[in-house]
Amino acid sequence: EYSSTQCNLPRDLSQQITQWAVRNIDPADFLSTDGVERESHITVLYGIEDESPRQVMHVLRNVGPIAVQLGELSHFEHPDEDILYIAVNSQTLHMLRGQLMEAVPNSQTYDCYQPHVTVAKLKPGAGRKYTGRCADVSGKIVAFDRVEFSDPLHNQIPIWLQGPIMFSRAPAGGMDINGTWYMEHTMIPTDVMQDMSEAQYRQLSSARMTAMDEA
Repeated sequence: EYSSTQCNLPRDLSQQITQWAVRNIDPADFLSTDGVERESHITVLYGIEDESPRQVMHVLRNVGPIAVQLGELSHFEHPDEDILYIAVNSQTLHMLRGQLMEAVPNSQTYDCYQPHVTVAKLKPGAGRKYTGRCADVSGKIVAFDRVEFSDPLHNQIPIWLQGPIMFSRAPAGGMDINGTWYMEHTMIPTDVMQDMSEAQYRQLSSARMTAMDEA
């Protein structure tokens, strides 16, 4: 087998996803009695040919904590199974995967990267019943301060993201950014900030200075 990198969801969030699957998926749709994913994670890159995390650590040395947004349910179709998953929105993950693919020897052949959180393995054709629905965690923004390097024996080694912070927080009272409302202190991912107007940047910067003065 190969090594891989992944972001593990917080345990309470992982349990929420598991509980949603148990409550909402028809038992007859599961591929097996153990079809629910119990350890929710987002794969960044699979197929790494090195058993050591040294090269990955080097690539991520200047990367800071990142934030992603969980989306709606969707599915992958395979001849022998459907994979039900929660879509993940984050340009930062695409950037990290691209950097790893270029710098770390790997066997990855998929050009299209779809970051996701696997919910369950279902029987062929069952996934479309749930696609487009919202799980309890849909819409939530999750921050990660580390990436896990998983070796071929599935031993996980944490790689801490100690570079510049890759997200900000909405100011007191909340903030509208291009039609999406971010509640007070909600994390704003970097890829969302990149589309902010100059006026929105000024609003966020002003709120930061006010917070610093009050502190």
